[in-house]
Amino acid sequence: MSPCRVLLSASILLALCACGSSGDTASTSDASPADAAPALDAGGPDSPPGPSAQPLTAPANETWTWVDVPGNVCANGSPTGVGVNFTSQSTDVLVFLEGGGACWDGATCYGGQSVSTYLTGYGSTEFATDPQRVLTAVSRDPSSPFRAMNMIYVPYCTGDVHAGNNVVTYSYLGIDHPTSHVGGKNLATVLARVAATFPGAKHVWIAGDSAGGFGSALSVPLARKAFPSAKLGILDDSGQPIAPTTNRWATWRDAWKLATPPGCNGCDTDPSAYVHYYQSTFPDVTFAILSFNPDPVISTFMGITPTTFSTELGGMLAAIDQGGGRTRYYVSLGASHVVLTTPTPALTSWLQQMVDDAPDWQSQKP
Repeated sequence: MSPCRVLLSASILLALCACGSSGDTASTSDASPADAAPALDAGGPDSPPGPSAQPLTAPANETWTWVDVPGNVCANGSPTGVGVNFTSQSTDVLVFLEGGGACWDGATCYGGQSVSTYLTGYGSTEFATDPQRVLTAVSRDPSSPFRAMNMIYVPYCTGDVHAGNNVVTYSYLGIDHPTSHVGGKNLATVLARVAATFPGAKHVWIAGDSAGGFGSALSVPLARKAFPSAKLGILDDSGQPIAPTTNRWATWRDAWKLATPPGCNGCDTDPSAYVHYYQSTFPDVTFAILSFNPDPVISTFMGITPTTFSTELGGMLAAIDQGGGRTRYYVSLGASHVVLTTPTPALTSWLQQMVDDAPDWQSQKP
């Protein structure tokens, strides 16, 4: 694991323990209807696509370029965009969602230990210096299974696992903090523009790590709507959809205004219900989950012990084995976080099989 990732993960462990404060209040509203894109997971597979969007414009020279996305904002309301790395050799697409903590009240967003990343803004300068933009998977490295694709890097600056559609004011220690948890709205806009850029895309991947892993997992209905004809794949690294401690899922859903996909029984009370829903509703979508066992960052985020995490993870893996479809998992033994930071030959081979749609691609665990 890179030094920057180790420091970030350790800080997240500290920040996520601060789950509230007696001086913490909030007022909330949905994102303005005039500005809102479709909610992240509000539409079913048969819903019509969203309105037309403008293509992203950048040279197809296999180098990174920052592109502003008008209407997309960070938690503090400042404008943001995406990094793009286009190639003339392919129409296949990788959309990668950056990770970096999460927050849902004044203490977790603005307390002394808060590390939900880039709440104060993310633009071209932050993109150029972002220490998290180092994963081999998001590169032209020969070992990357996505090396030949067009790449879009979605920064994380909304504190809501790329899934929110809410504007809220948190009062913390007597100071009001207007906060735009609009990662889902941002992602809807980005996917619409990517679809306009690559209307003939045959293969589209939505991937992410940590908070971005959760975001990729929650994005399936929206991604299918944006790319109705493409072969769609989801790679969720260390955003394990398992049950958190009592009331925490409800707290996040309320703070971020998460919508439940139509027909997803149990998704409003337990994120693990998404796995079965996707297997039955989107059997043609490749859905891959990467996890360490245990994962101390996510167990703290979920408010559960490492032992409980391992038990919940085991139950989710068993459900995947029984559920069919193209859902698979890769589990690495060891107390760590973000599997893509340690791309072993075995993992690299497994990911390449995944991208190649190999018939013998199977789940792996110790």
